[in-house]
Amino acid sequence: MKSQLHPQLQAKALRWLGRLALLLILISGHGTSLLAQQVIKAEKPKPVVVPEEQLTESELVQQLISNYLVEAESEQTKDSMQQMAIVIGDVRREVGLPKERQRLLEIAAKGAVDRALEGWRSAQENQVRQQAIGLTAEVVEQRLASLGSVHVGGETAEKNALWSASLEQVLTPEERTKWTSAEEQRKSYRLRALAQMLVAEMDRQVGLTLTQCEKLEPLAHKALTDYLPDMSNYVDRNTGMDFRMLLLMLSGVPENDIAGVITPEQFGKWQQLTADYRGWWQSIEQNHRARMNNGGQPVQQGGRVFINGGGGVIIRQ
Repeated sequence: MKSQLHPQLQAKALRWLGRLALLLILISGHGTSLLAQQVIKAEKPKPVVVPEEQLTESELVQQLISNYLVEAESEQTKDSMQQMAIVIGDVRREVGLPKERQRLLEIAAKGAVDRALEGWRSAQENQVRQQAIGLTAEVVEQRLASLGSVHVGGETAEKNALWSASLEQVLTPEERTKWTSAEEQRKSYRLRALAQMLVAEMDRQVGLTLTQCEKLEPLAHKALTDYLPDMSNYVDRNTGMDFRMLLLMLSGVPENDIAGVITPEQFGKWQQLTADYRGWWQSIEQNHRARMNNGGQPVQQGGRVFINGGGGVIIRQ
């Protein structure tokens, strides 16, 4: 039987080839070499299937884990690339980017996604291997079939240094200014919309007066401005957040300010509504302090944060 690379090693080798191709492209300016294009277009390796009768129980478990991780990474990469495709489409529309330079951003996005997934790979593998400790291959296969994907807080591909550097190189100064302005306008609109949604949900749940709504909205907007980046680490991009988690953001409003707007009865009901997420606020505060100590930039936390699941989805980060 021919010797074949372990599927995880195949995937790792392909990632490094992709990085090399991106480096070749960026070094050569706006030109793309044939070799680089061939490497970028290469498909991810498919899991190697070895006949079960040739494997020991331990080897079979390892093959199940390896194949699962390769497929999970392929899905995660696909999802991240879809998110980056939206960003690239926004850039193209806002600055009128020609196709040849759009292609450079698409290549850069591949590298940024790969780097941003480094923490995810480690956390996902740890979770999978914990599920397999001391179990037979049959049980491991059943566990993996029902296992969700891990969500790791920290840097996204859009915030990765490679993506930022690529924007600096591909866009002209005028285009970068135009794109930055569009991003700020979008962020401002999102914060206003979220603050209005938060107040509307508070009204639905605890019955606010019009005066209370008017006083609460700027407080909600301030809390969202301060803490949304820190809470986003606790939001799965696929499942989003429900209204109760949005209401939790009022925890970022000083208690004296809240007390000046809503009654003790309304405050108590709000605490009941957010009880399921109350334990998360301490970690969100911790993330906030770490980010502020890091010049406002997110700090890679690593590890597991949130497993796919839940309902009442209203927002996708």
